[in-house]
Amino acid sequence: EDKDILKNKLTLIGRGSVLVNCPVIVNSLICDGCICRNASIQNCIIGENAKIINSAIENSLLHHNTSVTDALEVDTVMMYDHATIGKGARVVSSILAPDASLAGGECHHSLLGPMIGFHHTSLLISTIWPFGRGNIAYGAKVGANHTGRSNDQECFIGEGLFFGLGASVKFPQNLVASPYSIVAAGTLLPPQRVSFPFSLISPGDQTLG
Repeated sequence: EDKDILKNKLTLIGRGSVLVNCPVIVNSLICDGCICRNASIQNCIIGENAKIINSAIENSLLHHNTSVTDALEVDTVMMYDHATIGKGARVVSSILAPDASLAGGECHHSLLGPMIGFHHTSLLISTIWPFGRGNIAYGAKVGANHTGRSNDQECFIGEGLFFGLGASVKFPQNLVASPYSIVAAGTLLPPQRVSFPFSLISPGDQTLG
């Protein structure tokens, strides 16, 4: 531990934590057994055995065994046990449930349930996905919530949804009653409620709802 990195008297570092080349650690609690390498940490609570590598995080709460590696932006995020944020991700004002895993894309103002996979360049905004267990493919855009005046709409997603390559979801959208469905590649899903569990939603099915 290098005492020179402690920029504020409110910072606490737990036993067994390893800090290497961390230029800024401010107003933070880092619990036992954490690994922080090439990291900037401000106004955060980091749970036991968490890893922060090649990333900057701010105003966030990370539970035990979480991981942030090579992320571009992590700000105002709550991560539960074993959640991960990976290479190239931008995550802002969001909650990640246990075992959720994000990388490559952007996630803003969303609640993501357990075991969500999101590992490609794609977009997720203002989405409530509490039961998780879904996936977002490359180029999918679940975030067309601009009405021209304010970003005042949301998307509610059921358990196990899969959004295919380049799918575009317009808000408001409610897919809660369509668990384990697939939004096919290239589908433009207009604002609606879809209530067909275990279904394939393809371009020819857009008017169903």
